[in-house]
Amino acid sequence: VTISFEVDDQHRPVSDPEECYLFNFLPTDERSGFPFDVHADFLLEPSRKALAWRDGAYNQWLLYRVGDTFRKIVEHYRDLNAERVGHLRLLPSQKYGLDHTSAAKDAVVEALNDEDSTPGQDGGYHRPGAIVVPTYHVENVFTKSDVKHLLGRAVEYPAESMDESLLSTLRGRSIIEEVSVESLLKQSEDSAREDFSRASTAHLLVFAAALWEYW
Repeated sequence: VTISFEVDDQHRPVSDPEECYLFNFLPTDERSGFPFDVHADFLLEPSRKALAWRDGAYNQWLLYRVGDTFRKIVEHYRDLNAERVGHLRLLPSQKYGLDHTSAAKDAVVEALNDEDSTPGQDGGYHRPGAIVVPTYHVENVFTKSDVKHLLGRAVEYPAESMDESLLSTLRGRSIIEEVSVESLLKQSEDSAREDFSRASTAHLLVFAAALWEYW
């Protein structure tokens, strides 16, 4: 299974999912559901324009293997000195792609979440679950270690190479999490129910931030 997409002179993907299709040497009439073409030895109808037995085990197996190929794309962009987030611009389309391509879409999201695919402020790559996007007030009131303490896990902020449009897309797909004063307040309240002595500091910090935000 291979995938292909156009890039600009900065190696940034520029393919449009409206124009990307499933291929078996030649293009079919079925969109891939991604901003890239998918090439595989699909079982096709005699016309060679559509998948045969769309939900059959063999075609579904090939579609699922798109995730394995996508892992190589993640590795490729991690090694580039220019465009570091090209793979994050290749997310499944929410508009194009029929239901039977959902195996490929699920496999790509799974690969993205399993790999160190998201660049952080520290210069390294992290799994998306470790990246949080602080709101303006959180970033100006709390240190990163405060946020780590309040969330009860290691966190990293996104790299500056990730523009607002890309961050908005990743937040909207629930791939990375935005952290607000309200979410930290809820987190500290939940912690307090479990162990008040450990959460008391968190309560004070969040309460101070909440006052600063609304006054």
